[in-house]
Amino acid sequence: MEETSNHLKGIRLAVTGPESSGKTTLATAVSNFYNGKFVPEYAREYLHALGRGYQQCDLPKIAQKQFDLNNADVSFPLVICDTEMTVMRIWHRYKFNMNDKLIDGLFQIQSFDHLFLCMPDIPWEPDSLREHPGERELLFELYLKELQHQAISFSVVCGTLEQRMLQVKQVVDRLVR
Repeated sequence: MEETSNHLKGIRLAVTGPESSGKTTLATAVSNFYNGKFVPEYAREYLHALGRGYQQCDLPKIAQKQFDLNNADVSFPLVICDTEMTVMRIWHRYKFNMNDKLIDGLFQIQSFDHLFLCMPDIPWEPDSLREHPGERELLFELYLKELQHQAISFSVVCGTLEQRMLQVKQVVDRLVR
């Protein structure tokens, strides 16, 4: 691990995908493995503190704060973000059937060396913030189409955490070279 982390120079990665697809677990594992900067998903903090059901007006606030957190400290050799603007864009469209100028703008200017799209091939884990247990595959397809349409550097990760980590390591090794 030490040898690999010494060769990392400003690599920015993000994990994206539908809810309960393993984003946080993977981002945490990658951060720990490479001793990188982990950027948590801000929506959880915001929604837990909200004290009411969220509304359309909450999503741009969440998006701006997430964008700011994702870009707050670029001095680490590796930054791994637990979410990014694809999540915000699809969440806003799917939930409210509309686009948001701020979210779309942040999506266009975000910058990552690579995104990891988590396939929802792991069991659903219910929690109070998750809404669509039966729609993960449909949402995954929306993510896939969005990333393909935007020509963003990404790869789909699937399987167990160990299998996903092997997939991530292959990408990081390629980025380091």
